[in-house]
Amino acid sequence: MIDTVIFDIGNVLAEFCWKDYLEDLKMCEDARQQISDKIFCGDVWKEFDCGKKSDEEIIQQCILLIPDYEKEIRMVFDTVEKVAFEYDYAKSWIEELKIKGLKIYLLSNYGKSAFERKTYSFLELVDGKVISYEVKAVKPEPQIFEALLSKYEIIAENAVFFDDMEENIIAARTHGINGIQFWSKEQAEKELVELIQDKSTSL
Repeated sequence: MIDTVIFDIGNVLAEFCWKDYLEDLKMCEDARQQISDKIFCGDVWKEFDCGKKSDEEIIQQCILLIPDYEKEIRMVFDTVEKVAFEYDYAKSWIEELKIKGLKIYLLSNYGKSAFERKTYSFLELVDGKVISYEVKAVKPEPQIFEALLSKYEIIAENAVFFDDMEENIIAARTHGINGIQFWSKEQAEKELVELIQDKSTSL
């Protein structure tokens, strides 16, 4: 029986729109390209999400990679919470699922300052959350899944996880969690209904 839904945040409940964010910062094309390649598409962003280093340590690491653009790097981290914007459907979707009696949790890779400066309307509705910086581990690492299951005593086979990344869905399944790769709300809702029906039928 499915009684729990676990949501990733980025590109599921909120758009991770870092390209638009860099455009809004009005930096030169070369700076934007280098920051895209070496920060957002590189290992640095994973380290930021992991939370083992302070923002200043991450910034210094970025400056070593792109020494000509310290000012632009600091601009990025000054308002880093703006890299994501909540989807219009996020809160109402969670409300609908809770009305149906499902417990709702968040499991997301997110840097400390980016998350703590952000105000998501759906946070007040969830039954719990594990964010990567809190546990110093990022998906698809096993520690972050284990932390969520343990903290809230979730029965893995009764839970379903929505994430846009296939590698994270595979990791969830290795922990016994049902996984649905997210492409759209409509697709995810349809697959959730089918999964619930399948689980009910097999009882």
